[in-house]
Amino acid sequence: MGLNGTFVEFLGLVAVCVSFVGACLGTSYTVARLRAALAVRRSLAGHQRDLLQMKDELAEVAEALGLRFGEDGYEGLRGARSVSLRLESGDGERKLVVLVSGLADSFWVSPVPHDAVTEVPTGDRDFDRLFQVQGDARQALAALNHRARALSRGLVEGLHFRTCLGTLTAEVPFDQADSGRMVAALEGVLALAEAMGTPEAIDERLLRSVVEDPVPAARAACLKVLMTSPQTDPVARRDAAVMATDAADARTRLAGALLAPGDRWAVLASIAGDPGVDPGLRSRALEALPDGLTRESLTPGRRRELARCVLQDVDVELRLVGARWVARGGAALDDAAERALVALLAIVDDADRLAVFDALARAGTIAAVEPLLPHTRRGLEGARCRQSARDAVDAIQARAAGEAGALTLTGDEQAGELSLARAAGAVSIVHGRS
Repeated sequence: MGLNGTFVEFLGLVAVCVSFVGACLGTSYTVARLRAALAVRRSLAGHQRDLLQMKDELAEVAEALGLRFGEDGYEGLRGARSVSLRLESGDGERKLVVLVSGLADSFWVSPVPHDAVTEVPTGDRDFDRLFQVQGDARQALAALNHRARALSRGLVEGLHFRTCLGTLTAEVPFDQADSGRMVAALEGVLALAEAMGTPEAIDERLLRSVVEDPVPAARAACLKVLMTSPQTDPVARRDAAVMATDAADARTRLAGALLAPGDRWAVLASIAGDPGVDPGLRSRALEALPDGLTRESLTPGRRRELARCVLQDVDVELRLVGARWVARGGAALDDAAERALVALLAIVDDADRLAVFDALARAGTIAAVEPLLPHTRRGLEGARCRQSARDAVDAIQARAAGEAGALTLTGDEQAGELSLARAAGAVSIVHGRS
């Protein structure tokens, strides 16, 4: 009969005794105790019937999963993980509930509520739009490698699952007539738990994702947490930086260069100067390059080549980023780069022309003055643009002082006119009022 059956019979005997005492004493207290004992007996009997029914109905599924029947349902081990399986009813539906333990216990994964923003984005848009990830980013990203994310997406249709406190819980609609489908779904849950790994070797799993994950943004997310988490082992952090800067794709190399310590300017320059790379990534790399020409790994000649490459690109936004970099002292200009910079004046608005004027003020030559002249005149530009254009011409003149053909600006009395400078052959440009 088993322990539960013996206990139920014992309670029945207690109930009879209590009934006899109650009849003798006639107290309401004794009657209440009798009713409680009978309720417990009915509950235990019902639980026993449910267990026996579950044992019969889940026998085929449990056998396929290698689980054995115990006091609270089917249980067993899959590798180092404990697995339990039970049958639940509610809202007119019956469902299998499987619990798999052994995951890291400081992150949570659940289906995304409407308009929710995930706390720990994985970088995989297809996954992030379906699931919300919270908690420890190291544990979460180590567990949610490419295989785990793919299995999660495959399970999400018709299967509710979540992870919490180191346990993966999944619910599968129960259909006794289709045990094969239920077994397949539960095998998928167990495969997901296996792919998520254990709380050990977090750094190693993150490093593997930096190298092997096919989603560039996911690689970058793993790299960032490796490089910035105080829990990362120093050796793993160094290995991550080396792996990233040697990666084949530009996004991972950029992430490595932005996060790695030391001289990474050559990596940034190679990304910024590669026409095959996305312009947005090239812009980020260029913006991260230092001002001035003092870095040994990035010579003035290499900087001039980079400026020419960027300023001649078809992407206007990238060219404007290049103009701002030149204005910060990023590079000198050769003739081709200067012509490309001047050409921007015809295709951008006043706000962006300011960046071009600043770049020419920093690195322009006498050849840039003539195309600048129309922008110094009243009525053609806003006051700020006119002044910025004049400042550019003044700066060019200051660099070219004493050279034949240098240009200077004169006062407002002769606005709109050209005048002869004192230096032989020099031409001056007359200021007009704003």
